[in-house]
This record gives sequence, C-alpha cells and structure tokens, in this order.
Amino acid sequence: GTYTNQGLNARYFFGNSFNASLGYHMRNFSGTSTAKSYSSSNWSYSYQTETYSLDAKTSVATLGIGNHWLMDWGLWIGVDWLLASNALSQTSEATLTSSTGTVTAAESAKFKKDAEKLGDLINAISASSGFAVLTIGFAF
Repeated sequence: GTYTNQGLNARYFFGNSFNASLGYHMRNFSGTSTAKSYSSSNWSYSYQTETYSLDAKTSVATLGIGNHWLMDWGLWIGVDWLLASNALSQTSEATLTSSTGTVTAAESAKFKKDAEKLGDLINAISASSGFAVLTIGFAF
C-alpha cells in the first residue's frame, strides 16, 4: 500500500528553543485487501476470494509543545515532547476489484465491511497523538 502525509505546521517560540506548534495534515492510505472463505460439500472444499482496493483518508489537527534548535550551518534538530491530535474528518472506502469462486451476497457485504473497518483502523492510527517525536532536517 501507499501512505502519504501532507500538512502544514506553525510554531511559536517562547524563548530560546521552547515552542508550541499547531498543525493540519491530510493523511491518505491506498492499498488492497483480500478476503478469503471456504465451503465444504461431500468431502471437497471450494475457496472464494474477493479483493478490494482500499482508500482511507483523514484530516488531522495537532497541537504540540517541544524544543527545536537550528545550527548556524543549517542542521535542524527538534523534539516534540507532546502532540495532541484530533481527526477532523475521515473516510474509508473499499471497492471490489476481483472475485473468484461463488461468493454469496452476505459474504460479499461482510468482506466489504471488514475491509472498511481496516480503513477505519488505519485512520485511527493516523490521527493518534504522540510524545517524544524526533525531527532532524536541514534548512537552507
């Protein structure tokens, strides 16, 4: 799968390196989810599979406090000691891309619901808060 994180952060420095941050991020996951079931009849087994493309998207607002230092030659080092995040919006959509075997309507609905629950979990993790987040970069 592919995970992207695009956002904007603003920092207010109270003194030397101590700062408060405010951020807004759009986090997206695209991948596939495959569900498989089997049935048996007269000592023979048959397998049914459905594959879904999964798109999970969430918009997150973040408040934080931390310390950041910029060296004269451009190295940026920082630690956000506490980041409090909240999902502003989130969606999770599963689209059937392929199917093998005979899948009942009830199984198909369950498979799709399970794939979208996976998307909801990914969104929840994407919107989670953090502590002691290290940042290293270069400013020019």
